[in-house]
Amino acid sequence: EGFIVTYKKEYTIPPLSASHFAPDPSLPPSWMMIEICSFGFFSRLYKALKTTYRKGIAQVFSLDEQIVSSWFHALSVARNICAHHARIWNRSLGVTPKTPKRDELFAAGDSSKVSAILLILIRLLQTIEENSGRQKSVIAFITGSSEYFQRKMGFYPKHIHRLRQI
Repeated sequence: EGFIVTYKKEYTIPPLSASHFAPDPSLPPSWMMIEICSFGFFSRLYKALKTTYRKGIAQVFSLDEQIVSSWFHALSVARNICAHHARIWNRSLGVTPKTPKRDELFAAGDSSKVSAILLILIRLLQTIEENSGRQKSVIAFITGSSEYFQRKMGFYPKHIHRLRQI
């Protein structure tokens, strides 16, 4: 990546000794390396964490760590489908993310279709950025689609009704 090349040209000596950052002083800072990691990498990284760390991250979203793990994997699969310009709106994704049992928004939906991904995004955005414009845009996209497209994406009338209440 260009910004890492620029970093190496601009900063030849780290501000503190290398032992404070990484065993190799030629490596850029961790935040910079994170910028070039794939979503699939983060999904696998989350799965590789100790259970206590996974539970801590999942607790931020008020979810079980196994649900978060399945969501990260499903988001990674959906991202890859989109990145390779494949059709996503009316197909089975090949993965079925776990859903919270007591969450009415996910009840009786087709969790193998893009509806599950969009509902996951809505739930994550609710936690990360309450009343966000992004969340409202996702909801507006879904509720503004025709009934035909809503059904093909895996949404049922009760989903649409609940989304309009958010």
